[in-house]
Amino acid sequence: ATTLLTSLNGVNVGLMTFNPDQGGYVLVPMQDIATSRADMISSVNALAAGSFTPLSETLYEAGLYYMGRTVDFGNPASVAASRKPGDPTTYLSPLQASCQNNFIVYLTDGEPTFDSDADAKIQSLVDAKGQSFAGLTGSATCDVETYPPGFSPSGGNCLDDLAQFLFK
Repeated sequence: ATTLLTSLNGVNVGLMTFNPDQGGYVLVPMQDIATSRADMISSVNALAAGSFTPLSETLYEAGLYYMGRTVDFGNPASVAASRKPGDPTTYLSPLQASCQNNFIVYLTDGEPTFDSDADAKIQSLVDAKGQSFAGLTGSATCDVETYPPGFSPSGGNCLDDLAQFLFK
């Protein structure tokens, strides 16, 4: 990750991490890599593995950040620079233009654990145009995932459905 951050130019980058129990939070707000490179690299180097991996809960929180919605799992840990000035309960969306490309990249062991506390919240999402989760994903509920032998996730059923919602 640090090698990639060293070589990137002309992009905005932010960093979120998992809470020890539920969801995740904004550790470094989205900003131009040219001005945030040292902070990003330092923050990545300071991350330590060792808690649960609530993948869909953290993607949900990232979606709230991108959409400029109310902070949920990111309270109180999401940094002040990720929130609207004068309104610490709401994220300041890092999106600058409706046509820009935006990506969320996960660095994880790949197996969701203790990852079902956002399922109902995910299924009740509505986008900026008023399109519901069900309307954009084709189902009012998240589908049950099938994992290969040896995996024993707990939760994570909404991860791919939420990714589809955010993409659309």
